[in-house]
Amino acid sequence: MKYLNIFLILILAGCGFEGSTPYTNDLKKLDQELTNHFPKSSKGLLSLTSFVADTNSIINHNGNYLIAAFKYEIINDFLKKNETELSQYKIKDSCQIILSRDKADSFTDSCFCSSIPIPIFIVQLDKFNLLGDNFDLENAKLDDLRLPKDFEYYIKAESGIFLDKQLLFRDTKMPDCWTHGYSKGYAISKKRNLAIIWIDLW
Repeated sequence: MKYLNIFLILILAGCGFEGSTPYTNDLKKLDQELTNHFPKSSKGLLSLTSFVADTNSIINHNGNYLIAAFKYEIINDFLKKNETELSQYKIKDSCQIILSRDKADSFTDSCFCSSIPIPIFIVQLDKFNLLGDNFDLENAKLDDLRLPKDFEYYIKAESGIFLDKQLLFRDTKMPDCWTHGYSKGYAISKKRNLAIIWIDLW
């Protein structure tokens, strides 16, 4: 029996079996249809920012989000398979919506309703020094918190309710047409070998 157990462990190791990690645990808690653009493995993971609650959580009304940064070269083939479901979106579009839970945006409602929301990538902007050494993150305006122009977006978003009402964000700084909803996708920079993947529900 002892040798059988060792044999099974070796088989699992050879098959690339991965135990539970904060990344894989968070993925399991979210709707699979909304997270099918995330790699199942954490191989190549560089950073993880998440808040994934359920109805038993102490903290509610904060929505759910998961933002993971990977080495692009490691998950490139996986991302290409998902391109057909997501729409390519140019970062230079001046009417791009930045999803905010605590800051009011200067964009007009008409601009909001005709565009697609994306999260604020605060942790990634800081961790990977994407805005330069002298950027004042603390006093930055919402419109300044954009990824550099060498990133390409692939996004899908819908307005509506996609969470239990107990988890819906209470006070988003969003117009009526995007009071609740989700945004999913990824932003890639081949130049930086970086892929940022997200799901945000509010």
